[in-house]
Amino acid sequence: MRSLIYNLFSVICTTLLLTSCQEYTVSEYCPYKANMAYHGDLTPLQPLNDALASDNTFAIVYISKQLGTTYDLTAQLYGKSAETRTISIASQVLPTLGLENTKGFFIGKTSMRSDNPYVFDRICPNCYLEYRNTKYVLSFENETTVKCGTCKRVYSLLNGGLVTAGDNGNKLFRYRVTGYTADPPFITIFQ
Repeated sequence: MRSLIYNLFSVICTTLLLTSCQEYTVSEYCPYKANMAYHGDLTPLQPLNDALASDNTFAIVYISKQLGTTYDLTAQLYGKSAETRTISIASQVLPTLGLENTKGFFIGKTSMRSDNPYVFDRICPNCYLEYRNTKYVLSFENETTVKCGTCKRVYSLLNGGLVTAGDNGNKLFRYRVTGYTADPPFITIFQ
């Protein structure tokens, strides 16, 4: 009887351990669709190139205009002017930059994780989940934190998008980087 209870306890503990690991893996990336391929040697956007080449540097990247067979991809670093390049849709598919293309991503690297950039949605995850609306856009608080003007939460871009000030809540929506090189600057986001 004692061995039966021990075996049952072992099975339950193993199941709980595997389930908790599975949930962590699944929840690391958000469930929303995103795709973008950027080749900095072909279509250089200096703010995005800088974010991909430097630790603790992030750029906002979004589609500022779409006309027929082209779209304008815009990138901006904290406190700097935005830069825009026109890209032909014929040469690639129109990207999906998170929940809304005109809001886009935060893209950059950290000194703690310089092997692969982070890509976060610019929509506040807590406001989006509460109101189901993409109008709640995050903006830079400084070079490495972003803030929601509605809920006032501050998120760190350095620690995986966790809330660092304001009410507790969900971390930033993060997207999967499927390809990356620093020289020449190249990033592929596909989820």
